[in-house]
Amino acid sequence: MDCEQLAPLYEEFALGVLEGEERAEVEAHLARACPHCTPGIEKARWVVAQLARMSPEAQPPQSLKRKILDAVKSTGNVAEIAKASPIRAAFPVWAWAAAAALAILTGYSILFARWEIKTRSWPTCAGR
Repeated sequence: MDCEQLAPLYEEFALGVLEGEERAEVEAHLARACPHCTPGIEKARWVVAQLARMSPEAQPPQSLKRKILDAVKSTGNVAEIAKASPIRAAFPVWAWAAAAALAILTGYSILFARWEIKTRSWPTCAGR
């Protein structure tokens, strides 16, 4: 497959639902570091990540919760499952805050440097 044929598969690949031959072809194509498809896949992955972050919190119905707990109890692995660590966010809140602070600091530094250059009187060389 060429880049044009792979383009419609970016989102499916990013979601992880692409299977079989198509998935293998996309992976092989990306392994060749295609300059067109690699950014397309990265953008699709970014979109998928944003969709996951934007989705509202949902509470499962009590009946579903009961069914899951009953199924776990029937397997006998309750202690093992209870020890499992909770799922973490892909990009934690503190990292977003640090990135925002860094962006603000960088913007301020650039503006200050521009202001300094405009307002400062630079000495001239007397020999010239």
